[in-house]
Amino acid sequence: MLTRIQEHLKGVAVASIFVLMARLVAVAAGFLTTILVARWFGKEALGFVTLLTSFSAVFAMVACLGLGTFLMKEISAASDTHGPGYTRGLYVRALLIVLVTATVLLVLVLPLFNGRAPDFARAAPLPVLVLAAAAMVGHTVFQLNSQTIRGLQHILPFAVSLAAPPLTLFSIVLIAGLSVDETDPVLPSYAYMAAYVISATVALPYIFSAIAKLPAQSRDSAHDVLRAKTMLNGAWPFFLSSVAALLITDGNLILASYFIPTAELGLYSVAVKISFLAGFALTSVNMVVGPRFSKLSKNGSSAELIDFAKSSTALVFWATAPILLGLVVLGKWLIITFFGPDYLPVVPVLMILIAGQFINALTGISDAFLNMTGGHRILVIIVWTAVGVNVLLSVLLVPRFGITGSGIALASSIAIWNLTALVTIRRRTGVWLYYSPFAARKGRQA
Repeated sequence: MLTRIQEHLKGVAVASIFVLMARLVAVAAGFLTTILVARWFGKEALGFVTLLTSFSAVFAMVACLGLGTFLMKEISAASDTHGPGYTRGLYVRALLIVLVTATVLLVLVLPLFNGRAPDFARAAPLPVLVLAAAAMVGHTVFQLNSQTIRGLQHILPFAVSLAAPPLTLFSIVLIAGLSVDETDPVLPSYAYMAAYVISATVALPYIFSAIAKLPAQSRDSAHDVLRAKTMLNGAWPFFLSSVAALLITDGNLILASYFIPTAELGLYSVAVKISFLAGFALTSVNMVVGPRFSKLSKNGSSAELIDFAKSSTALVFWATAPILLGLVVLGKWLIITFFGPDYLPVVPVLMILIAGQFINALTGISDAFLNMTGGHRILVIIVWTAVGVNVLLSVLLVPRFGITGSGIALASSIAIWNLTALVTIRRRTGVWLYYSPFAARKGRQA
């Protein structure tokens, strides 16, 4: 069994590198696109595409209803028991539910979007509303497709899917900027829409082809596919957890904005973004181990699942610890170099946030483990408790301590989130699922 775990872990390490590289490419492409839009199309164009991006991201999260994560979990868990007929039926049913939900949501969201759109966009409301609708639906289907590919455990295509929309957007903006003499401020938003529609559409034939190549199993009937109600009942905890996670980060910034000046909020946002760089490695590993947790939980032995989880925890720690150490040592230099000396007051806040991320590194796979092994409903309670802690501490500390209080609130909520998940796993499995290099060293010496 140890050899099998080592093989799994080697695969996770390689796959995590692919995912990490794809996410870095996506970030770089997004940054370059922002520069091109700002320089070639102007501030109004950048503001409009930012508005469309924000609306589409939130729209996709709501329209998917947690079905993306549910689908990923179900497909990976059923790979050894159900064949292509079942998997295809599951994906098609989830896709239909998401499309119907998106259609209903558009009726509510499009008027809100149009009300926030700048004057130059509202001058031609129909094309802009069609643009927004296509972008939001494209983003939604893309999210579902990406999670489906992740559930199939096709890591390289999954990594490509992460980088595809930003790279496509960058390419279209670059070509348009070089080709068009008079720049239209709506053009970058059309490029955003096209990037997600193309990425979502291209993934469809790949998914059906990949499903068709799945090995036949004894249970391979589309009649076995879960009903829509059953799927939604299974998906809602994932949806609530994703909403809560968004509220912990963005909600922390929104709450801070009520108590501190806008200039200080800008300072604080820099510390938050830098501290979250450590999460790149953590998230990349979690994207890979999630489907394997689900598969081992359903089809493997509990001992093999725990051994694999422990090994994955060590991988997360050693992938994240160097980044955290680098931020501690070079944090001040990074701030001065990239943002200027005016941002130096955020250095102490950055150290507080890094402390919270250190807890994250020690217990990094707790969320993925609970989500994929039947603890997803408990995780909803844990994450929403962390949201409550974030709100309470923000209200108590930010008026008195400013951005330092906001940093304490965010770091504390992250720590409570992860430590509570750790204790929950201990109570469910009898195992402390965290990694300490000191404990590992003592174990080897013994």
